[in-house]
Amino acid sequence: MDYPIYIRGELAGTLKTEQEGLYTRMSARCTDPGYLVRLSVFSREQEAVLGVMMPENGELTLTRRLSRRELCSFPAEIEYAAPQGERLPEQGEEAALEEREPEPQICEPEIAPESEPELIWFSRSDGSLETEWEGGHYVAVPLELCGEERERMLEQRTIEGREYAVFSGRSID
Repeated sequence: MDYPIYIRGELAGTLKTEQEGLYTRMSARCTDPGYLVRLSVFSREQEAVLGVMMPENGELTLTRRLSRRELCSFPAEIEYAAPQGERLPEQGEEAALEEREPEPQICEPEIAPESEPELIWFSRSDGSLETEWEGGHYVAVPLELCGEERERMLEQRTIEGREYAVFSGRSID
């Protein structure tokens, strides 16, 4: 199924959903508004966050594989996708949308929660770990080995009982 993606009330792209065995794959692609977007799916009553879209070749993209359990918090019938909190107005509310200019949501890349089954960390010879998630590369460095680099870390994470600083990219240089 295909659903429209709206940014600031304008049609900007498409969200595609398809079954992959026991999982549902959601792939979103839209024009790049110049800032990162935390994409949500909407029904009349409900909103569920899908994730942060990442820049790719002048567009924003996001791909997620969701289990039935993860889909329990999603609307039963998706109507459209839009940035988090940017619900489209109901009939007759268009004037209210034009009056207020929504502020762009600037988001840092989101790393999958530790419960995500796809996130597997690989050891490197220097003691750090690396992974790839949704097309991005991430490096985890033991926290005790980080100095000034801590200012640039995305998050602090416990991996197999040890504290790590997680950085975006293939290295922290």
